[in-house]
Amino acid sequence: MLIAGYHQMLQRGYWAPSEPQTLKPPCFYSLPSLHATYNLFLLSSLSLSSPLAAARLAQDKMAANQPGNGNGNGNGNGNQQPAQNPPVASTTSTLTIPQTAAAGGITITRPDQTAPASYFKIAQSALVTFGWNFTSVIATPATLHIQAYCPVNSVTYTLSPATGIPGNSFNFTWDPYAYSMSAAASNLPQLIEATYRLQVFDERGLDAPANVGGRMAPNAKVAFALYLPKAYTPLASGWVCAGCSGAGHLQALSPLITIGLAMLICMVFGGWSVTGRSRSS
Repeated sequence: MLIAGYHQMLQRGYWAPSEPQTLKPPCFYSLPSLHATYNLFLLSSLSLSSPLAAARLAQDKMAANQPGNGNGNGNGNGNQQPAQNPPVASTTSTLTIPQTAAAGGITITRPDQTAPASYFKIAQSALVTFGWNFTSVIATPATLHIQAYCPVNSVTYTLSPATGIPGNSFNFTWDPYAYSMSAAASNLPQLIEATYRLQVFDERGLDAPANVGGRMAPNAKVAFALYLPKAYTPLASGWVCAGCSGAGHLQALSPLITIGLAMLICMVFGGWSVTGRSRSS
């Protein structure tokens, strides 16, 4: 069939060799030469029946013979490169604090840092809320940390989480009872009945400088006290105020004191009148 097709192409003029060709039996042809002869025969047949199909076959053959460029665009080379992610625009901005900015700080408003120490009880559902305002703070702190220092046992208690709270917070609610229970379970120092000093500072620590323009200075100006509530004991049951003064005893002796003072006044005025009469006589 291949030899017949070859003769047919010669007769129709599609291919004419420059030199006389000597046809060999099929057994003398190598596989590449047979493949090339078959492609020429197929191309000639398609061109006679359908010019469009022949053009398409020629185009595919040329694409198959081209070397791959390694970009994986579907041209038959099978090589692909990993997709590249588009660049992400940077959103980092630098905060500039003027050199003339006033030193930042924090003012405790709950409890009022100018008022005497507030008393809070260590009991269930007895929550304590600390509140504050920022003054002249341009650079918002990343985190805030809250502690309480007790001078009686020289222990500093961490009230906020170890990682702190958000730097833009304006209050913090603390549960002394839950803290005491957790400390007992973890073998940590427990809260005692005493006066504490509240300490609020940012991620720079309690020793951060207090005169940096636009940045928050630590605050340790508020004192508060904790106490353990006791069960109620009526006066008739013998309740005695251990911390009270002796004013109660004076109240019990008030009738006797009144009578004594009355007698002393009578004696003074009576003696004065007797002395005046003796002088006049």
